[in-house]
Amino acid sequence: MLENRSPTFYGNRISLEKNATFNFYGTDSEEKFFANRAKLGESWKYYDSLGQLTYKHDNYGFRNHHSLDSIQHSPYIVTVGCSHTIGAGIHYEDTYSYQLEELTGIPVYNMGLGGSSNEVSFFNLIWLLTNFHPPKLIVFQKTGMDRFPIINENSVVSFNGPWSAIDNTMLRDFMVLSDTIEYNKTKFLILETMLQQLTTKHGVDLYIIPRNIPTMPTFTEIARDISHGGRDFNEFLAKFIWSNISI
Repeated sequence: MLENRSPTFYGNRISLEKNATFNFYGTDSEEKFFANRAKLGESWKYYDSLGQLTYKHDNYGFRNHHSLDSIQHSPYIVTVGCSHTIGAGIHYEDTYSYQLEELTGIPVYNMGLGGSSNEVSFFNLIWLLTNFHPPKLIVFQKTGMDRFPIINENSVVSFNGPWSAIDNTMLRDFMVLSDTIEYNKTKFLILETMLQQLTTKHGVDLYIIPRNIPTMPTFTEIARDISHGGRDFNEFLAKFIWSNISI
């Protein structure tokens, strides 16, 4: 098994290592797993999940159980977003993408990346629409607007957000200023408008998951990383999306 890797800028998309399987990813770290295992004991749902809960990435570097090359020739759905979409700390079968596929009967291709931003999702969707038959529907999970990627000289990508600014005064000041002058809000408005035009041109339905869902209940089950929702949260989200789309 491979350890955690950083995303890579491949020129036409940003994704993780291709054809790789990870035991841990992002907030679902090895250190946190063993600490929680010792603390919560054998009754913990994820006590024996080592080697069972994995992040298996396809030939394009996304966590999937489908081949995009195969499903593109028939109706399919694409989901994009951050850790909530990739399914941080949960089995792939528990992700909202997988459960949405169960509800609709249509293959769902998951392009989520933990810690990523709205512009990364948009960038990857351009790659998809440029190189493959367009999907029937795109489900766009909005991330925090105060996130941004940085690509270094080796094409390694760092996803930055509030977590990056904890010990970095310059980043913290930059994020505060971006919010103050409403740059982040403006940036997403431009991205959303471009996305709507792009999907309309390609005849693709678009559903943007709202940041706040008033009807969302409180969930007791949480993911292995103790930071994200578990299966019941993802089940609710899949049913919520299903109730708001026309397939």
